[in-house]
Amino acid sequence: MVHEFNGETIEVDSLDEVTVDRLRTGTVALHADAAPSPTEWGWGLSSSLLSFRKDAEAVYRGLYRGEDVQVRAYPDRYTVQLDHANPVEAPIRHLLLDVPPRLRALLLGGTGVGLLAVVAVGVRLL
Repeated sequence: MVHEFNGETIEVDSLDEVTVDRLRTGTVALHADAAPSPTEWGWGLSSSLLSFRKDAEAVYRGLYRGEDVQVRAYPDRYTVQLDHANPVEAPIRHLLLDVPPRLRALLLGGTGVGLLAVVAVGVRLL
């Protein structure tokens, strides 16, 4: 499965052209005037707080034909991509497989520092 951080974006003209096969080759971009709001697509999408917006006005997550999808809403377009895992249901898998490499390193590094601080405080209390 390819993610948007791999650079491939496929432009389509209608929601009907957003297919699982296209999503498996990269991020699909759809002009905002070619489709209603993502919550009206019939995919069961809901607003997601556990997403990096990347300047999007909103981010939605849900299932499309049994696959985890993430939709970002920008003023002029929607982008749709498949995820390996939903961050709520499988946060570690999502972090390892779906988060861009640089951001993943930053998050894992911050988590490691935080854990070391907790251990250091615990040792002092003993």
